[in-house]
Amino acid sequence: MGASPPPGTLIENTATLYYQDPGGAEFTTDSPVVTTPLLAGPLLQLTKTGFPNPVGPAQEVTYHLTCRNEGNARATGITLVDSIPLLTEYVSGSASSGGIYLEHDRELIWNFNSLEAGSRQTVEFRV
Repeated sequence: MGASPPPGTLIENTATLYYQDPGGAEFTTDSPVVTTPLLAGPLLQLTKTGFPNPVGPAQEVTYHLTCRNEGNARATGITLVDSIPLLTEYVSGSASSGGIYLEHDRELIWNFNSLEAGSRQTVEFRV
């Protein structure tokens, strides 16, 4: 699925009713066209993958998180938070793109100023 149409795009829809009278004659009736303008707005999607999969004992796993803006406007003030899986240890310094590890909470945090419509931001870390 790509980015949505630009703001102000008109979405038009109509419905058709099909029916028969008692004599078997067929008729159709169309509803009026309903027009709805598309508003501007971001629509963020998040995916996460881990490699290798499966993983062997004592082997590192690299996680990739991708945030995509599939809306038609820029998203701002984005904070991405991911927990370190149980039974693993965060590899110090492995968070890309300025990710901050909060050891007490076992969480990584990334802050992004903005994400333009149709664009993506990918970060990674290792455990």
